[in-house]
Amino acid sequence: MFATQLNPGGRSGERGPISRRYFRYPAAIVFVALVLSELSATARTEAQVESTDDEEEQEHAGFFSRVFIGVGYGSYIGNGRFDPTPGVRLIEDPAFGSPALNLALDGGIAVIDNLALHIGVAFETLLLSEENSGIDAFFLFGIGVGATYYFMPFDFYLSGHIRLAGALFYLPDAPCSTAFWEKLEGFGGVGLSLAFGKEWFSSDNDAGIGIGLQGNYVYLGDSPNFNYFSILLIPTLVSF
Repeated sequence: MFATQLNPGGRSGERGPISRRYFRYPAAIVFVALVLSELSATARTEAQVESTDDEEEQEHAGFFSRVFIGVGYGSYIGNGRFDPTPGVRLIEDPAFGSPALNLALDGGIAVIDNLALHIGVAFETLLLSEENSGIDAFFLFGIGVGATYYFMPFDFYLSGHIRLAGALFYLPDAPCSTAFWEKLEGFGGVGLSLAFGKEWFSSDNDAGIGIGLQGNYVYLGDSPNFNYFSILLIPTLVSF
């Protein structure tokens, strides 16, 4: 059977036919190698296609919406004399800080993959008030534009906003003849915010939830000039 088998009846050292040794087995080996090579190339191609499909599925496009309720700390600092209405004592350089609550809503559309431009509204208030300060509550409103970019495939995001802002101070000592809003003193200004976080999307890569950190700054220019700062932890609901 084997090419190395001794020839029966022959002289010592003589070997049988060599055709099976040098033809049959090398041909089979070459054939198996070609088959394995083809299977390996097919597997690599399928893996590359699947990888490309996964990358395409991970891209964000289309309509964008996000809502969040933020909790953190906020503070306003006034520079000057707060002389709101007759009957209310003067307040020199008003300043106060406390835990803050924020609600925001954005809606927009992708301009390129993973980048959305949006418009939105925001509301923020301080949860506590300073005793004997003459200011019992603080409310902040904003409307503006922003942009959000996703760093793929990890779904980290960076968001920025610029807003027209308005603030209302509630003055409990102000005279009131008809309605409670006569006790409100308003200021206008401009605000900026920057947020960074992580979101997790469902299998269809559309709706998701997330967590982030947002910093806000608002300048309220009047007499006095107010600067408002806040830092917030923001759980998010998003669709993109």
